[in-house]
Amino acid sequence: MKDNYLLASEKAQFLYETYAKNLPIVDFHNHISVADVQAKRQFSNITELWLITDPYKHRLMRICGVDEYYITGNATAYEKFEKFCEIFPMLAGHPVYDWSRMEMAQIFGIEDRICKENAPKIYQRTQQLLSLEDYRADGILRRFPIVYQSPVATLTEDISAFDGKTVAPSLRGDDLLAPTAELKQRLQEITGVEITDDDTYVEAVCLLLDKFAEKGCRFADHALDDGFFDTPDGEEKTAMLIRLTYQYEKRGWTLLLHIGAKRSTSPRLKEIAGPVGGYAGAGSIPAGKIADLLGKMEASHALPKTVLFPLNMADLAS
Repeated sequence: MKDNYLLASEKAQFLYETYAKNLPIVDFHNHISVADVQAKRQFSNITELWLITDPYKHRLMRICGVDEYYITGNATAYEKFEKFCEIFPMLAGHPVYDWSRMEMAQIFGIEDRICKENAPKIYQRTQQLLSLEDYRADGILRRFPIVYQSPVATLTEDISAFDGKTVAPSLRGDDLLAPTAELKQRLQEITGVEITDDDTYVEAVCLLLDKFAEKGCRFADHALDDGFFDTPDGEEKTAMLIRLTYQYEKRGWTLLLHIGAKRSTSPRLKEIAGPVGGYAGAGSIPAGKIADLLGKMEASHALPKTVLFPLNMADLAS
């Protein structure tokens, strides 16, 4: 950006411009829609691209008191965008403030202050650009030197759109630890394995893990939400996680553990926006319980390379 407000010194600006700016991007966890990229989706407006699928922006709008009508309700695309611009100046100091400014500057070349007064101009300018070929879903990605990216996918999703080289799936395994009857039925349909117990369930899962491996998967992602170990099925989920991490280790995958999200904050919003709709808070899981889990994995020869992502900043020190 022209003002380089994140790079406070000349040396920082020099290092960024000379060395960091054009380094190849390796992105091992994202939520890009591979189907949109493959279909070369043309977005109708900035709200469709920037707001509708972003729970972080939704969460901040709720915190700032925006009515749900302008978040997930029937407001027009422009009305939703204008409401976000209205609360945007209040977000200074939050990561969304920085990344939103950078998105506008780097993708659209728009340096105008994001606020209610500038909303009409920004909306109109982005709509003009989004009608161009370079601003389709695939065109936006070509603006960056991406050499590898790994969008998340659940085990039963169609992964045919992944090329297995520059775009490979990252397994989102949250639903695998306490499988529903619907998931087991779907696994039976896809794999042909009759699931009668945990062993046949893992057998079916492994067949699809192999399909993910063929598509270049290198990462498995699991969320250990607030209270994970204290729920009535906590022991069963832990045992299944260890069985799965044994399979990840065998395949040379890296385990990503997202720790401590408090998702059950609002039954009303869960009904409106789904299970990850931008209303979660920060819970916590004691470091000792994470250490015990890793110890059990290690004892079972089921400890892959692991990255821990505590949601609660207070947990980082431990």
